[in-house]
Amino acid sequence: MTEKDTLTILGVLTAAYPNARITPETVRVYVLTLQDIPLDLLENAALHLITTSTFFPTVAELRDASYRIMFGLHRVPTAAEAWNQIQRQRYQCLAYFIYNVQSEKPSFSHPFVEQVIHAFGCRNLTDPTSEPYMRANFCKTYDTLLDRTLTDLKTLPIVRAFTNQNQTTESRCAQLKPEWGQPESMRAQHALDHALHEGAEPHPGYALRKSEERPLDHAEHMNAPRPTRHALRKSEERPLDHALHTRPEPTSRQDLLPE
Repeated sequence: MTEKDTLTILGVLTAAYPNARITPETVRVYVLTLQDIPLDLLENAALHLITTSTFFPTVAELRDASYRIMFGLHRVPTAAEAWNQIQRQRYQCLAYFIYNVQSEKPSFSHPFVEQVIHAFGCRNLTDPTSEPYMRANFCKTYDTLLDRTLTDLKTLPIVRAFTNQNQTTESRCAQLKPEWGQPESMRAQHALDHALHEGAEPHPGYALRKSEERPLDHAEHMNAPRPTRHALRKSEERPLDHALHTRPEPTSRQDLLPE
């Protein structure tokens, strides 16, 4: 879609919402983020929002409405409706998806139901012994896949291209995974030990500062004896207690008499 087409649709929206304040910067943002949507699709989305929204539609609302119309979301059944369609055609699903009998292909109200069956597994869906458990899992999976499909459709092409260039998201996550869940001090200590083992200077960002070490932790780390609770320092001893402690005990009656 060209810039002129986007400006035409913005003109229609401005006429429908006369109280909206549209600046030139806002127009440039709308032109940049709506250029990948076909003109007829964006026109229908704008008309739909004019009749359903009280305020001037944002870029996110226009993109969401456009791709919901393209995906035919009004024809997509709910998770409960899709489950009932599958259970009514249980034997046809087994024959088609498991045994590849083309003549027994089931019919659904939307192709998205068949995509969910491929993702979830037909044999699990047609097992009557675990129907309550499978029904709950199917509904959860169905809603998750529907949201993911709509999110992928609404993603800007420039954003999608950025995520696919150079490295994939999975490879980047694999590089960061070993450090997940580790405290910052543990990662710094590992980096410091590795640098010392290799004979290189550790990076200053990973060096541990002595001021951050607690005396008790340092004593435990160095296997130093910890002071007992009742130990007294020499400066705290009283002279009288020291004299009583060092005076020998009397051994006879004469020792008790005064001199």
